[in-house]
Amino acid sequence: MAGWVSERGWGSTVLRSIVGMLAALAIIYAGGWSWLAALTGTKAAFAMGIAPFLIADAIKVALGAAFLPRAQRAIARLTA
Repeated sequence: MAGWVSERGWGSTVLRSIVGMLAALAIIYAGGWSWLAALTGTKAAFAMGIAPFLIADAIKVALGAAFLPRAQRAIARLTA
């Protein structure tokens, strides 16, 4: 998902990068949470499978979104 939105220009600004990365992360969370919820229940699945990762993932999205627009411009110059 992240690569798909990036290829379509969603990495061109910080805001669009954040939206694309959060969409990709939501898909990952949904898959993991639903599988874990089937085994442990919804609240336990959130507590074990999502909550511990929220802060680290927010930091990764912020860093990625800050660097992605510049990286895409640099790559475009190299390949042009």
